[in-house]
Amino acid sequence: MRTGATMHTEPEMKALVAKELAAIGDAERRRALESCLVAPVRTEFRWSYGPQRFDCWEVARAVTKPVRIVYSTPPPISGYPWCSVSTEDQLLGMDSSWFASLDDAFINGWWDGPLPDGYEIA
Repeated sequence: MRTGATMHTEPEMKALVAKELAAIGDAERRRALESCLVAPVRTEFRWSYGPQRFDCWEVARAVTKPVRIVYSTPPPISGYPWCSVSTEDQLLGMDSSWFASLDDAFINGWWDGPLPDGYEIA
């Protein structure tokens, strides 16, 4: 069973990613994430907790780890459309893999530099 429909086109996803990048105050982290961006690719993922399938956009891929960031509309968890997931399957991650921003998905996915002041990884 497919849940929802993708509400974005590739140009809209590129604009959303650009907006998310512009919100990252740390230039080093922003450049690191920019180097991992891929052209948005629409991909179907299965939900680990049921039969639902979600249309997502892959927007970034780690160079040295089997991890990527996808954006889901609608997201399985309201308000948290960004997910850091494995490149080895088409399964959406656990609740702890979903984030409100692209930056949070990157930090929790594979960023190994300094964290923003007061930032905690669960």
